[in-house]
Parts: sequence; structure tokens; C-alpha cells
Amino acid sequence: MAHNYITRAVHALNHESSFREAVKSIDQAVGRALPSNKRYDCVRVLTLKWDNDDLGLDDIEAELLRLFQNRFHYATDSVVIPSSSVRDATLAIRGKLQALISQYDTPTTLFIIVYEGHSDVNLKQAVSPIQIMGAVYQGATSIPWAFVEADLATIVHADVFIMLDSCFSTGAAMGPTAYEYLAASAFESPAAANIDLSLTHRFIDLLNELETQEITVAQVHAKLVRKANHAESCLLYTPVHVASEQKPSVTLHPLQGLSREVASLRKTGELADGKVLVSVLVKGKTSIPNVEQWINWLATSIPEDVADIKIEAVFESKSSLCLLTMPIAVWDMVKYDESYSFVAFVESHNILERSLPASPDVGVLGSRAGNVPVRNRGKR
Repeated sequence: MAHNYITRAVHALNHESSFREAVKSIDQAVGRALPSNKRYDCVRVLTLKWDNDDLGLDDIEAELLRLFQNRFHYATDSVVIPSSSVRDATLAIRGKLQALISQYDTPTTLFIIVYEGHSDVNLKQAVSPIQIMGAVYQGATSIPWAFVEADLATIVHADVFIMLDSCFSTGAAMGPTAYEYLAASAFESPAAANIDLSLTHRFIDLLNELETQEITVAQVHAKLVRKANHAESCLLYTPVHVASEQKPSVTLHPLQGLSREVASLRKTGELADGKVLVSVLVKGKTSIPNVEQWINWLATSIPEDVADIKIEAVFESKSSLCLLTMPIAVWDMVKYDESYSFVAFVESHNILERSLPASPDVGVLGSRAGNVPVRNRGKR
């Protein structure tokens, strides 16, 4: 996709029709990233693990199930996938999923599916090219993750959150998806071989340390990315979040004794839950007065105490290229709009802006070389 992007002419790329429309899109993403008012009265957690597991996953699986049981009061179950044949493996998963779906598929139900184990890429599969298996040796039984999704496709009402702790796991959600995914690694990346550094272990630690009673999966991802980007984490890859195509991020909350304490995106100088630098293409040329209006629109529509989103720079092309910083959780919900592109994970706003003195006549945006053209405003 990156090569596709840089070789296409600017006019051929997707654009927001105006910056006001960009603000609307970002505002919607903020709403989808924050805890929603929806309350589940039934949450069913199902873990999947192979009977020929050679990673020693028994203890970490049990710890995850205890977390969901004790902290969130969720009902839990597990499937030990038989490695005897593809048919046996498929039927074991299908039997359990169909039983849960037939009994609990309601608008106030959440299904959480967790897979831990090995996975590999099969590029012959156009959609969901991931194969899952319990061990890596010649002739080991494997099945396409698409088989699992085919069973989940019978869900009509309930929400679904899937966590995949395996290599290349984002490949399970290559196209538009009705489910929300949290994956250990990108399509081309392996996952941590050490269980202590695994996505599941970090997920457990994070939820055990929570000071709030509810959190969205997008916010969980933001916290995991922030920790992974510190060198002392010993992690080479950040987890990947894939949003549901139409629904807000799933809110994890206890089923008992919930007081209304919203885990909002905290606004601090460095944005505690992570920040990302994003570019957005906007149709048409712009000028300093327009940019000042953009800043006002952004501040009015999305207050800083809700989400710390800031225009960092604006450049001219055949259209306008705007650089924004925003919380990772917000980026998670807007990144599938092709008008927006990831630049980098960052930990501050533009420090160059803070270091340059602003001209009293022009202002910071106007005084920065390389920004939008500014007419001579000298005294007459």
C-alpha cells in the first residue's frame, strides 16, 4: 500500500472535500473511540488453543480467563482444538461457536474470541490468508482463520471482539470487517516468541492496572502501543488495531457494580495514552486566514479536554496537505478513510513551533518557512 501511495498522482488520491468535513470525520472518530453508553448484560469469552501446543500456553490462558471472570464477571469457556485432522479441528470450533451463538446472540451480548498459538500466511487465500496451527513441523494440522470467521458470520445481533496473539495476525482482517480485532503484529511481522512479552501477557497486565472501570478496545490498543514504543519494553513490534467497519469500539466494563466512570482520552502535555502524527489531504488551496479558521473549527468541535488534536503544519500541493497530531485511539477509528495517512508515533506537538519566536504581524504559522504562502503584511 505504501508503494501504491507514493507513486500515485496527488489528484488521484482520496481527499476530504473541505477541512470542515475533516473535522466532522475526526469528531466521529473521537466518539467511536470513547466508551459508549451501550451496556452489555451478557459477555461470553471463548479462548482457542491447540492440543499439540508447543508454546506452553496453559498458564497464560488460565490467567486471562481468571481476569475476565474476577474483574469483569464475564462467563468464560475454552476450546482445545484437536490436531488430528482439519475436519476435527473445524468441527470442534464450529460446535462451540454455534452453541454460544444460538443461545446468546442478542443486541446486548458481547462475544470475545481469543486465539493464542502459531499462525502463518497462505498468500493463495485472497481473503483472510492466515492459517492457524498448534505446532510448527512438517504435516502439522492447520486451518484457515476464515473457517472461524465463517462461523462468526451467523451472528446477527451481538458485538464481537477478537484478539489474535500469533504471527502475521493482522492478515486475518485484511478487508472490511464486522468485528473489532486486536492483533499481536502486522501482516508481515512475527509476534513475540517469549510469553512474558506476548500480547496476551501485556493485555492482562494493562487491565489489572486499570484505575477506571471501563475502557474501549481502541484505548487499550493506544496504551499498549505507548508502552511498546519505549525501548525498555524489549518489543520490536507494536500491536495492531482493526476497527469494526460500522460500530464504535467495544467498551469493556464489569457486568456487576459498575459506577459511571468514563475512561476518557486524557489530555496532558504529552498525551498519556499516546499520540500519532497524521496527514490529511483536503481539496483546494489554502491561506493563513483559512488555516486560522480551521484551528477555530477544530477547537470548537473537539475541545482539548476531550481529545488533544492539533494542526501542526499545512502545505500546498495541488491541494492542501495538513499534518495533525491526535490520540492513537482516535487514529484507530479514522485510519481506514484513505484521505488520512499515518506518519509516525510521536510524543509531543511540533517542538519547532515552540522554539521559534512568532512575528507580531504574521504569527507562528505565517512566520514558519515552508508553510502556506503569506502576503506581505508590512506597514504602509
